Formats: sequence, C-alpha cells, structure tokens
Amino acid sequence: MKEGSVLFITAFTTADDSHKVISNNSKRIGKNSYIKPNGEKRTFFEPGELKSIFNDYKKTHYWEGLGPEHRHGDNPIERHALVEAVFQK
Repeated sequence: MKEGSVLFITAFTTADDSHKVISNNSKRIGKNSYIKPNGEKRTFFEPGELKSIFNDYKKTHYWEGLGPEHRHGDNPIERHALVEAVFQK
C-alpha cells in the first residue's frame, strides 16, 4: 500500500459456524484458507489476527463480533462471526 492509502476489510472469523463446515469439506490451501469442491476460495481470520497483521497501520475502525440476524430465502435465521477493519498507511 502507498503512504496515505486506506484499506477496508470485512471478513468472517474462525468463530463463524461456516469455518468448521468448510474446513471439514474443503482442501486447505493456507492458514485458515480453503478451496471448496466448486472452486470457491474462503479465508477466515482468527480473533485479533488482523490487528496483528496490520500492527504498523493506523486503525481508523476495528470491530469483531456477531453480525445481524438474517436469512437466505427460506433457510433458518443465522448470524456470522465477523471482523470489520479500516486501516490507513
């Protein structure tokens, strides 16, 4: 990133229920990164990991927790474990 750049990140954490499902049913390609049978790649961050990775950056916003309840079509209501971050170099 160039000096003054801003990076916005929203991602699932390893606390999300989907992490266990995907890690058990997909090929591991990196730390908490997987490729699903359909070719989709998924990466999850451990709690506090983004703070560590971007330790030298200014943290404009940082939040970890459960996102809002929602559903996809007729599926059950769910909530995702998320991390949101805004870093500036």
